[in-house]
Amino acid sequence: MVAPGGNLDDARLAKIRPDGSDATNLAGACTGTCLSDGFPAFDTSGQLIAFERILGPAEGEKNLRAIFVMDADGTNARQVTQPGASSEEPNHPDDGGPTFAPTGTLIAFDRRDPDTGLHAIFTAGLDGTGEFQVTPWDLDAAQPDFSPDGLDPVPLQRDVRDGRERLAGAP
Repeated sequence: MVAPGGNLDDARLAKIRPDGSDATNLAGACTGTCLSDGFPAFDTSGQLIAFERILGPAEGEKNLRAIFVMDADGTNARQVTQPGASSEEPNHPDDGGPTFAPTGTLIAFDRRDPDTGLHAIFTAGLDGTGEFQVTPWDLDAAQPDFSPDGLDPVPLQRDVRDGRERLAGAP
């Protein structure tokens, strides 16, 4: 992820090898009403990238934050969560922090409720079907990952006592 001037609201996706070679800008995927792409995650095959995209008329105004998937070369971007939603609609949730299940058939992500500001973990198929809420809103869980066997999404939760993040259920 590249954020010009450190501004995450203008972030774009790029790929680069660990040795710094073969830099590939994937910014071409962010066009039209796309304001920002960020927080990418590769599937285990390396063929797909899940990411959050912000759509809207302008930053700071109404916008839509949803999960998208694209091919690893930056082509074929498609919306997974909140299909049919528009930045013109008021009060929709924000989806972010996508991660692939090791099987590559599910994505886990966090959703922020616009009324309460609380987060919950959801899963969905790569085409957006089968959306399922994994954690209750009052857990305020975010930034999911999967256990190595792929059976369980593991969320982080914000501790209201000290503001630190912990694995959900951890002391």
